[in-house]
Amino acid sequence: MIWDDFYQQPALYDLEYAHRTHDVAWYRALADDVDTVLELGAGTGRITLPMALTGAQVTAVDLCRPMLEVLHARRQNLEDPGDIELVQADFTRLDLGRRFELVILPFNALQHVYTPDDFCALMDTVHKHLAPGGRFALDVVIPAHEVWSGRDPEARHELRTMSDPDGGKLMTWENGSYDPIAQIYTVRYHYQRASGARQVVRLPLRMYHPQDLLTMLQQAGLQVARKAGGFDGRPLKPTSTTLVLELMSAEDPGLLEY
Repeated sequence: MIWDDFYQQPALYDLEYAHRTHDVAWYRALADDVDTVLELGAGTGRITLPMALTGAQVTAVDLCRPMLEVLHARRQNLEDPGDIELVQADFTRLDLGRRFELVILPFNALQHVYTPDDFCALMDTVHKHLAPGGRFALDVVIPAHEVWSGRDPEARHELRTMSDPDGGKLMTWENGSYDPIAQIYTVRYHYQRASGARQVVRLPLRMYHPQDLLTMLQQAGLQVARKAGGFDGRPLKPTSTTLVLELMSAEDPGLLEY
């Protein structure tokens, strides 16, 4: 069985990324200093719920209903979930009619913005919703072409064994292929279920090179307040695997760091 929409499978999504925790504290710290947060690409709430615990009102936007249904269920199971609003929408075509002190685009969500037109629409969303003096924060993976070019696209990479949500053990691995013209890497996640069933999920990811992205953001009227090569604040280097950015409108005054 092959799925073309990974996000219709929230149980496998959560299983795949259960280990990812290092970004949560960074976004939560940003939410500590504001009263309102707009999260673009909220998923099942891995970052949403901790941010809401700061006391900030969080509006969580996601296109995929199954992901938001999991987030809703998790919120319902908490004694004090905080103030969370759920919105099912395409974040590149969003107009809520109000502004937020913090807008975030976490966990490589930018990589689902595939075309120049969609990127411009996303920037329009950000400007519509960013309050004066507000910040726009995001993180994105830095392309590693040396990995893709040296990998057999049909071989098993990142082989792992984990608990199957349906019981027993699940074996998973990945491979994929890169289109250098579209700059899209299509990763294929393979799942060998405990029942013997085999499932494959295709996930296309648009690759953004740091300098190109910074130029695009500047042309969109945003300036860098902070940039780093990781959530621990380490400087951006050729060996960095993640670009972490905090931005502000170019029209807002303030000290900028590069």
